[in-house]
Amino acid sequence: MIFWRGLLVFIITVAGINSGSGEKYLISSAYNDKIYGIGNYLKNINPIQEISNIQSYVKFVLFTRNNRAGELLVPNDKYAVTASHFDIYKPTKVLIHGFVDDEYGQMATTITKNFLQVEDVNVIVVDWSNIPMSFNYLVAALRTADVGHYLSRLIDFLVSQGADIRNFHVIGFSLGAHVAGTAGRSIKSGIIPRITGLDPALPGFGYPSLFNKLQPSDAEFVDCIHTCGGLLGFLEPLCHVDFYPNGGTHPQPGCPFIDFGKCSHFRSFYLFSESVLDGHRFPVIRCKTITSDSRDCEQLEDDKEVRMGNNASNSTRGLYYVYTNSGYPYAPIRK
Repeated sequence: MIFWRGLLVFIITVAGINSGSGEKYLISSAYNDKIYGIGNYLKNINPIQEISNIQSYVKFVLFTRNNRAGELLVPNDKYAVTASHFDIYKPTKVLIHGFVDDEYGQMATTITKNFLQVEDVNVIVVDWSNIPMSFNYLVAALRTADVGHYLSRLIDFLVSQGADIRNFHVIGFSLGAHVAGTAGRSIKSGIIPRITGLDPALPGFGYPSLFNKLQPSDAEFVDCIHTCGGLLGFLEPLCHVDFYPNGGTHPQPGCPFIDFGKCSHFRSFYLFSESVLDGHRFPVIRCKTITSDSRDCEQLEDDKEVRMGNNASNSTRGLYYVYTNSGYPYAPIRK
């Protein structure tokens, strides 16, 4: 079983190699096109029809300090909102899981737990695990647009019920990062102040115009954490500020090399989750280019105030090498 899972990850990784960007990925797109024909297949893939009854497959689950069991929110259902513990005056954190995951997965539960421990906020988990054929990576990647559009409808509806668009922070892991991007650019009630991409998925999104990937224009501030760059996640910068823990590539410290990047990919949301906790900080160094060696970067006085993760400033720009520990707690600085 482990072998076949690994083989599947390898196949979808090869399928997503970037095209024409000059980035150093596992296998070049030219090699894919010539030997495997994968690049041409992806470029010519026919769009699948939009899901007309997407509400049957996507759930928005609200968690608050007053109800940690979860409550369902539905776009255009006023009763669902008024009967829930959603507070229009509080900040709202929207969490979007990645491939073959759900509301009970490690990404959603870990970050939700820390948010509710530290802040009195609304946490909305987007569970899109029931999308038909979503166990097929390419189908799941295509469906990120549908899920993103549906999420934008929920946010627009909550704003119409009195919520402030300026209180929303959307956080997406892997494929969920691209869902967040689509939601951000589809919202009609204003501009989302912040989107955080946690190791945005690379496979399939490296080819221009194939799928809609996360972009800086999707929110007022877009920040990314790269931990499996060039394999399961993007290595190239996608955001206003891009953080590269330990160089941003696989294997991350403490992760095995032979797991095809899963541990390194997941590390992104564990780092973000820990950044929510008071006093947990990660030292950074500003870099001019992407590098796996911190010696190629320069420590500036202003960098001491730069934060990776939940407390990142919306004025921060550029590329940053980040130091972490190999195990929890990952933050070298804890006060």
